[in-house]
Formats: sequence, structure tokens, C-alpha cells
Amino acid sequence: MKTYFTKLSSNLEKGILKISNSDQTEIQKCEARKLLAIDHYQELRKFVSSYQFKSELEEIQYFRCQKPTLVAS
Repeated sequence: MKTYFTKLSSNLEKGILKISNSDQTEIQKCEARKLLAIDHYQELRKFVSSYQFKSELEEIQYFRCQKPTLVAS
């Protein structure tokens, strides 16, 4: 889970940076970042729905720390 989440977060950050450096207007950038974040969140939800947490601690870590970090992006 941790490896998957780290990779997903890294891809999201790279995508946001790429959009921020583009020649689009600020409104277009905001819309593109929003859509990118939604896509990554949906990907995470799909993964978690089929993932079996290894322990209660891992599940708590996901819901308290990892998921809010991605949603806040």
C-alpha cells in the first residue's frame, strides 16, 4: 500500500507541476489541476476497494494520513 500510494502521490505532484509550468491561463490551470486530482483520487479509490489491508494499523494510517494528503492536493 505504501509503495502504491507513494507512486500515486509522486505522479500527482509531477502532473501538478507540469500544469503549473504550462502556458495556459490561470483558470485553465486550475481546471486541469482539479481534473488531475479527481483522476488520481478515483484511481486510489479503485485500488483501495480491492486491496486487503495487512493490519489494522495500516488501515488507520491510510485513512488518517495518506488519504487526506491526496484529497487536499
